[in-house]
Amino acid sequence: MTIRYSEDDKDSTIDRASFKSTPDHDLTEAPAVGSKQEEEIESQTAGVQKDTSETNWAALSQIVVAFFLTFNTWAVLNTYGAYQTYYVSTDILRRTNSQISWIGSLQGFLILGTLIITGPLFDRGYARALTCGGLLLDVFGMMMTSIATDYWQLMLCQGVCVGLGHGCLFIVAVGQLALTFKRHRWMALGLAQSGGSIG
Repeated sequence: MTIRYSEDDKDSTIDRASFKSTPDHDLTEAPAVGSKQEEEIESQTAGVQKDTSETNWAALSQIVVAFFLTFNTWAVLNTYGAYQTYYVSTDILRRTNSQISWIGSLQGFLILGTLIITGPLFDRGYARALTCGGLLLDVFGMMMTSIATDYWQLMLCQGVCVGLGHGCLFIVAVGQLALTFKRHRWMALGLAQSGGSIG
């Protein structure tokens, strides 16, 4: 069959496919709706498990651990004003507010500055070593801060030692959640980072 679009278009043709139709279709032999298809789908998906990697206990406990790590790291830095008020009011250091604020500034710089080194270490699989090292530096720095009596001692203990320890802990808190969670990464990181504000 040839279809012409217009009188001028004599060479354009569309061939119609011929379909054979038989009036004697037997619909009584058709299978029940979904029976064969459901069996095929079940057989194909029998070995497929539901992805529960983001909802199992280990993944959810990582959010709790990351929450407490950021609770420890950023909360100490966010409350440095309380430390500074204490250092000025006790008159142990005999320094100005500007000089004492350098301790907290150095601590904050080292939390983010150490990411240049700790980031590649974390990527190479040293998360456990970074966590252990960060906790040791953090505890040691805070204990030495409690017995420090001079400005340079506080700068080394709270500024350098605690800052480096918090930098090691911060990359583990953020990096591990980013690796574990794919679909709900935004929620996991948000819950973990709220520890810095709550602390």
